[in-house]
Amino acid sequence: MIWTIARREISEALFTGRTLVLFVIALALLGTGLYVMDRDYDARRANYDVIRPDPTQPIAVSPPNPLSVFARGLDDAMGRSFEINVIGVNIGGSQASANPLFSLFPTPDWLYLFRVVFALIAFLFGFDLICGDKERGTLKLMVSSGASRGAIALGKWLGGWLAFLTPIALATALWLVLVRPVFGVALRGDAVAISALFHRSGTALVAALFTWVVVVFVIPSFGVLAARQVVHVRPLALVSAERNRIFGSEMMKVFEDRRAGRSGPIHQEHWAEVHRQGDQLSDRVAGELGALARGSAALVRFSPAGAFDGLATRMLGTSVVDEARLKRDVRRHTSAILPLVFDQRGDGAEVEYPTFTASRASLGQVLADGRADLAAIVVIGALATMVLFVALNRYDIR
Repeated sequence: MIWTIARREISEALFTGRTLVLFVIALALLGTGLYVMDRDYDARRANYDVIRPDPTQPIAVSPPNPLSVFARGLDDAMGRSFEINVIGVNIGGSQASANPLFSLFPTPDWLYLFRVVFALIAFLFGFDLICGDKERGTLKLMVSSGASRGAIALGKWLGGWLAFLTPIALATALWLVLVRPVFGVALRGDAVAISALFHRSGTALVAALFTWVVVVFVIPSFGVLAARQVVHVRPLALVSAERNRIFGSEMMKVFEDRRAGRSGPIHQEHWAEVHRQGDQLSDRVAGELGALARGSAALVRFSPAGAFDGLATRMLGTSVVDEARLKRDVRRHTSAILPLVFDQRGDGAEVEYPTFTASRASLGQVLADGRADLAAIVVIGALATMVLFVALNRYDIR
């Protein structure tokens, strides 16, 4: 009975042409997104070739991530150059393409398409799966003919899920054959659950659109805003002022040493102190930003769109976790080449510095970082399924 109901949903989607329309839409959207993001990646790669240092420059910079064409995330911030000198680390230019369209519209990567556009299409496809049968009277006939409510719920859920996911999966697979395999997921269970709560399709449509706005935009934005109210992060101006104070204090000691006739290695000690205190300040700021990121992620996971965003960017290496890892790599690189920077002499001889290499997360680290997001998606899907079963069990055929 379950598969009979599921086949009916699939047949209806094929007969009405919804499956074909969805396949064409997905094919066009995914292809357009790949084309735009590939050109954007080429521009950022060209910028990297411009700012890429030679071995005689103490600059740390990481090339753009090729997988950012699918989920751009924080790849722009991770592509900044870090110039290391005796004073500190100066953050230079990035590999951002400066595409003017991206300042007016969201970045059309696959993450945005799956998280926002296909989520909306899913709600539009699934809002009347149950209430449409209520209006036509077919749900009453199925219950009266002996079909259990559980079988109806599972059949509707399975058939609707397959009718929606299959054309998107085919379009995704077609483009992946042309490029490189990458992660992609689409969910539509919430719309089926919403459909079971109402008796009229118009009411279900309004509720589905409202739910889409809440889970895609409201909850993620509120999560970040709420985390900022709870977690204290010192302002950038305050951090800059503190760095200037550290530098000024040590420079006064340098001037005092010079007036006293002291020079040589003692000056290097002052520069090292500037770095030591600067590193301590960076550690405190990194701790505050880490707490903010963890708090935001925890609140955003109440939305399946937010959890999917976190999971996808972690898998593709453009998440907050990856940016923090890059900053730690820059700190280690700074510590490694500082002795070479200090040992430079004024004889004009060039010093070759080790090449900076950013570390990548292993599969185990990715799974460990993303398990909370994956668990959130599973829990939200289970809750939606529970709502569907409860609503159908409460349905009175009289």
